[in-house]
Parts: sequence; structure tokens; C-alpha cells
Amino acid sequence: MALKFNRIAFKLFAVCLSFALPITVLLFLMIEAKNKDIEFAAMEKLGDRYQRPLELLLKDVSLHRWAAMRLANGDASQKSELAATEAAADKDLDALLSVNAEIGATLQFTEEGLAKRKRNEFTAENLEKSWTELKTKQSTMDSAAVQSAHDKLITHISTMITHMGDTSNLILDPDLDSYYLMDVTLLALPQTQNRLQNIAVFVETVTKAGKLTSADRIQASVYSAFLKEADLDRINGSSQTALNEDQNFYGVSPSLQKKLPAALAKNTPLIEAVIADLKALGEVPDVKSYHVVSFREHLRAALLNIYDFHAMALHEEDVLLKNRIADIQGQKSRAFVWTSLSLAIAALLAFAITSGLIRRVKRVIGVTRTIANGDLNARVGMKPGDEVSELAQSFDVMTAKVVGLNDEVARKNRDLQGINANLEGIVAERTATIKTILDNVKFGFLIVGSDGKVQDGFSKSCQDLLGKELVAGAHFIDAFKLREDRNAGLIQEFLGQAFDDIMPEEMTLQQLPSRITHKGRTLALQTCTVRGATGEVKGILFTIIDATDLQRAEKESARQALLVRILKEADAFRDFVEETKTRVGMCRTFIRSNHPAKVRAELHTIKGNTSAFDLIEAARMVHEIEDQAKITEADIDTFESALRAFLDENFDVLQISYDEGGEDTISLSSDQIDQMLERLSRVPAGQNVHQEAVRWAAEARFKTARSLIGALPDYAKRLATRLCKSIDVVVEGGDIRMDPEVMRTTTQSLVHLVRNSIDHGIEDSSERQSKPEVAQLKIIFGDEPKAWSVKVVDDGKGIDGDRVAKNAVSKGLLTPEQVTSMSAQEKLGLIFMNGLSTSETISEVSGRGVGMSAVETTVKDSGGKLELDSKLGRGTTITITIPKPEARGMAKKAA
Repeated sequence: MALKFNRIAFKLFAVCLSFALPITVLLFLMIEAKNKDIEFAAMEKLGDRYQRPLELLLKDVSLHRWAAMRLANGDASQKSELAATEAAADKDLDALLSVNAEIGATLQFTEEGLAKRKRNEFTAENLEKSWTELKTKQSTMDSAAVQSAHDKLITHISTMITHMGDTSNLILDPDLDSYYLMDVTLLALPQTQNRLQNIAVFVETVTKAGKLTSADRIQASVYSAFLKEADLDRINGSSQTALNEDQNFYGVSPSLQKKLPAALAKNTPLIEAVIADLKALGEVPDVKSYHVVSFREHLRAALLNIYDFHAMALHEEDVLLKNRIADIQGQKSRAFVWTSLSLAIAALLAFAITSGLIRRVKRVIGVTRTIANGDLNARVGMKPGDEVSELAQSFDVMTAKVVGLNDEVARKNRDLQGINANLEGIVAERTATIKTILDNVKFGFLIVGSDGKVQDGFSKSCQDLLGKELVAGAHFIDAFKLREDRNAGLIQEFLGQAFDDIMPEEMTLQQLPSRITHKGRTLALQTCTVRGATGEVKGILFTIIDATDLQRAEKESARQALLVRILKEADAFRDFVEETKTRVGMCRTFIRSNHPAKVRAELHTIKGNTSAFDLIEAARMVHEIEDQAKITEADIDTFESALRAFLDENFDVLQISYDEGGEDTISLSSDQIDQMLERLSRVPAGQNVHQEAVRWAAEARFKTARSLIGALPDYAKRLATRLCKSIDVVVEGGDIRMDPEVMRTTTQSLVHLVRNSIDHGIEDSSERQSKPEVAQLKIIFGDEPKAWSVKVVDDGKGIDGDRVAKNAVSKGLLTPEQVTSMSAQEKLGLIFMNGLSTSETISEVSGRGVGMSAVETTVKDSGGKLELDSKLGRGTTITITIPKPEARGMAKKAA
């Protein structure tokens, strides 16, 4: 007895424990999350700590540069300033090296951490080396070299500040007050410091020149505008947001609310004074009439104040982080205390409840054993209460009714006999009800037997969906109007496999058609097996649904998705339309001059480019035209009309017309405009400024390589998925700017190289042996002095030159004697022969042997050259080099 009670007690204890465990786990997870929040904020504090010596060093190096420039311009008073800033910078550098030795590795100022972000050379040690070299050699360096060395140092320090922001979590700060204060310390103030430093260099450069050019006046206006809108307004805006949001996070910071407004009040007039000086500089007739000394004083005051502002803001950011960490630690402590107290109270309650429950259960068990021994007068006698009391009362009621139990059983037997007599009528009634339901639902239900025939009992909706001629006993191929389907035989075979029940049910049934077209409607078919009592397949249940509206919605959704993809590559698509119009015209010309091979080459390129933009129907139409023995102008007209209709139908969205094309836009960044102004300002007196401006304008019309290839990378990924291959598609050099008039035909033809790499060059994952399971396909753009280059590189199986040559002989393109005299490289080059393909079959992707030939023709027409390098088992590289316009001009003059 004691053992049984102990078992119940143990189980009740386990139940209580099962409720306590989730609470304990949640407490652990909560504390773990809070610890991560604390670690996050602590990392931010490390970033602030690392930033302090960097900012001080940036300040003193900037002042050192300014003093060096003024000294070079003849201001002997700057010798003492130069020495003072040099000593201060030495001290700052020592502080930085000390901090770097302590926490540099934590902030990823390591070889690995810097290399991950391609900042290998931006170490504290290299900074010390550059500073030492500058101090040692500056007396022997000219002013330009000194200026360049200072610029290098400032860039080095700024990059280290950026790296610190990336690795210390500062850039990811979660609270709005500290986030906007971080924006001031990490982004806005360093940007302003850099701007003021550049203005100082600008002022000294203009002062040394002794005159103002038009470019100088423009530059002064640009500096004043950026100083106001990009710097001062951002500092004030972010600072005000930090002040406003401070009350919403961990309480108000009194020091922030006091010091930050005071700093803003001091900083604003100093920056505005520099802005006013810059505006005045742009309006004076010459430098001699300008108050350079006053400008220097205003500029120095603003620059020194910015660094003081930064030190104050950095300190206040640390205060906010300290408050956050303290608040989170308080949350941890409170959560632990309250959870522990709750668990203790719950344990006491559980013990009291368990003890009372076991005591009453023991009483029930004792009375139960008495009844089992034949004493029907025994009673538990508990008052009404909980479930245990109800159980006890149930025993008492049971005992009172045991005497009449036999009579009750006899009466039930008589009732059961009456129910059996009426059972058939009840079953018939239920069957009629089910049939009524099935006849009124909108879905159709029918069962096909192992003989392939529709069984009796299908729902009325089947005739509404499949036609009144549907009758029991009809073969399901005829019922679903699949007799004319070329796969009808396979469908019957798959149905038979479902009844054989050898393969998994899901694998077999998914081979049956999921949609059919019947009398202008699309019907969706869902299947499942109907099994007998022993598990054998007795029939296949087809559920038939009218999916016409669904298919229409799917098509519209696909169309909208296609338009979105085109809009993402609008410039490239516009180039595609213009290029296609040109190729369509060339097709007509080649048809009239009886050059069918050239017609097919142009069509193959058109098909590749339409596939790249996911114009599936257009690509399929071109493929069907290619299948014809003879291609006529009417075929070309049909395709052109279809493309024109697509553009007309979607003109409201795309704003591209087949006949008028679209306006080619040019976007210029502020950096490009600054570069233009700088180039014009460097034109020597007496030379043609207009000629330089024309040259710059021509380059401004260049487009990035990435925009020229448009949707090609996305198409490559879709094609790889379609061919069940795992391929990583990479574009390198996509930001290189190229002349679209020179490179457009070449980039349009790249689709052939990409498709051949994916379809022929790259193996299935299971065949790659020791190579990575995910293959790599690279499109690499290069910019050389006289030419642009494109490389298509894959790590596939490479090209078997002997096999290519054998194919050429088997197709009658070469004789065995010609092949015998060929070198290995010449055999590889046969892949560019028209009509030769390494594929045994023709598909919508490749196999006609015209794509590679079209690429070679395009490259030669552009005056370029094409090189092929392939290693069996290692991959293939195809390099295209297209000369730049000026290089072509020089070649013509030389000729």
C-alpha cells in the first residue's frame, strides 16, 4: 500500500516539476538574452574607448597638415605650431597603440578581421610606420608629397574609425537616443571634421595660387552648401532626436540634457561663420581682397570645437550605455528573485494539495477492496467536492445499483434486438443523406478501378465538370478527354503502378495529370488511393475542381512578377528591345539574301536574350521557328508582332514601345560632377576646355557592366534550377563603366556562353567528385587602358577537344585528315564552328550548334578577339576583348 501511494506521490511531484521546468527554462533563456544585451552594450563601450585616441590623432594630424601647408606657403610662424601638433600626435599615437594592444583583437583589428572587410593594411602598426616616415622625411619632401602623406594618414585613421564602428556594434545600436547620438559621434561629426579639413587645404591652396578660378568659386559654393545641409543640419537633427528620445529609454540622462544643447548652441554659430566665409570667398574678385586671416581663425575655431563636441558626445554616449547596462542587470536580478519566490510558493502549494489528495485516494481504495470481497453495504461516504469526492460518490452509487444490474442488462439486450431489426433502414437513410451532400457540392468525386474505368456512384458535379456524357464504366482516359494527349499511354501505365502498390503512393500518384483543359475550362485533379480492409488498393479517388479562375489569377501573378523583374533591369531591357529590332531586321536581310545559317544564328541569340528576361512564350515561339526546315519572313513577322503586342499591352507599366523605344537616361552622381569640375580646373591655360568637357560627357554616357547584362545573372540561376544543378552565379567588375554603343552586342551575346556553361560545361552535383558540390560560374568584367574585357569562367568538366573533333567529322563538317593535323587548341576552337554542338539532342536551351558561332561572329564584328582556355575536369574560361573607340582610331591611323 505504502509503495503504491509513493508511486502516486512521485507522479504528482513529476507533474508539478513539469510545470516548473518550463518556467526555469524561460528564466534561463531570459537571463541569457539579457546577458547578450549587456555584452552588446559593453562592445559598444569598447568601440567608444577605441575611438577616443583615433579622434585625438585625427585632430592633431589634421592641424599638422594645415601647419605644414601654411609653412610651405611662407608662413614661418607655423614652425612652432608644427612642432606642437607633432608632439601631440606622438602622444595620441602612443595612447592608440596601448588601447589597440588591449582591445584591438576584440574589435577585429587583426589580420583576419581586417582582411574580412578588405582593410588589410589599416592597422595601428602601419599607421605608426606612416607617421614616423612622414616625420622623418617631411623636411626633404616637396609640398605635394607632404600633402599626399597627410592625406594617406587621415584616410588611414578614418578607415580605422569606420572599422571600429562596424565591429563594435555601435552602428547597430537598438535604442533611439543612443543610436542618434552614435550617428553624431561615428558619422556626422567625423564627416564634418573631414569637410573642415578639406576646406582648410582648399583655402591654403587658393591662397598660394593667389587667384580664384571659376572652378574654385564653384568649389567654395559646394563646400558651403554641404557644410550646411549635409553636416550642420544632420548634427543638429540627430542631436535633437537623441534629446527627444532620451526619456523613452532607461530614464532621462541629466548630463545629456544639459551638455548636448550647450554644445549645439556653441557649434552652430562657429560652423555658420565658416559657411559665410565660403560664400564670401566665392564672390570676391581676387584672393588678395579676401580676409584670409579671419577665415583661418573662424575655420580653426570651428575645427577645434568639433573635436571638443565629439569628446563630449562620446562621453555622453558612454553614460547612456552605462545606464542601459545597469537597467538590464536590474531586470535580471528582479526576474531571478520573483521567479524563485514563485517556484517556492508553488512547491509548498503542490505539497499541501498532494498530501490531501493521497489521503483521500487511500480511503477510496480501501472501500473498493471491501466491495470486491462481496460486502455491497460498504460506502466511502465523502461529501461533494472535487473529482476524488465525485469518484467516491460514484462507487457508492455503483454499489446501490449492483443488485438490479442483471435486469438492466436483459432490458438492454431486448432493445438491441429491436435496433438490429431497424439497422438496414438506418443505413439506407444515411446513404441517401451522403449522396444528397455529394450531389450538391461544387467539387466532383469519382473512383477509378484497377481496370481504368469510372465506377458507379460518382457525384453529380462530375457531370457538370466533365460533361453529361460521363457514365459509369467509361474509361478514365475518355472521361478526362486525354485520348489525344501524347502521354496518354504513360498516364495509364502510372495508374497501373498505383494499383500494383510497389512504389510509394505519393511518388506514383504525382505522375498522374494534376490539371486538364476541358471545354475551355481548367480542371484541377487531386488523387488518393482507396484501400480495402487488408490495405490493398481498391481504387483511385479523383477530386475534380474548377480551377479556371485560379489559373487565370496565376497567369496574371506571373505577368506582374515578370514586369517587376523587367523594371528592375529597365535600361538593359530597353537595350534588349533595340538590339532585338536590329537582329529582326538582319534576319529579314539574311532571308532575302538566302543565308539561312546567319538567320538561325540571329534567332538563336534572340531566343537566348528573351529567355534571359523570362519572356517564356516569346522564347518558345523562336524555338519553334528554329525547328522549321525553312524560315520565312512571315515567321519573323509573327515573332515581331508578338513582341510588339507584349510591349503595347504593358506600355502603361514599362513605358517602352517597340517602334519608338524608350528614352535612354543618364544618372550623374555628385562625385561625377565634382570629378568633371576637377578635370576642367586642371586643363592648362591655352588648351581647349570644351574638348575636355566633350570627352567627359562621352564617358558620362557609359553604363555599368552590370546594367548592360541586365537579367542575365538571374536567368542563369533560374536555368540552373530548371536543370537541377547547384550553381553559384557570381558577377565581378559589375561597376566598371563601358560604352554601351561598343559593348551592347557583346553583352547581349553572353547568354550563349552562360547557357553552354550551365547546360554542357557544369556537371550534376553527384558527378563533381572532389570538387565542391555547388559549382561556380563567374562573369568577370575588366577595364584595360585600350580595351574592355569579359570572361565567362566555370569550374565544370572542361571541353574534350578530341570528342568535339569527332563530332565535327561525324557531321561531315571536317574530314579525318583535317582533324589529324590539328593541334589540341585548334580542336577546342571547333566549338565555335557553325552547326557543331557537343549536345546529342536539341532542346529549348541548346543543341543547335549556332550559339557559340554567333558569339564569335559578334566579337569579330566589334573588332575584338576571343580566347578559349579549357582543362578537362577543371573547367573552362572564355575571354572576350573589345577595343575601346580611341584604340580603334589609333589602329586605323597606324594602318
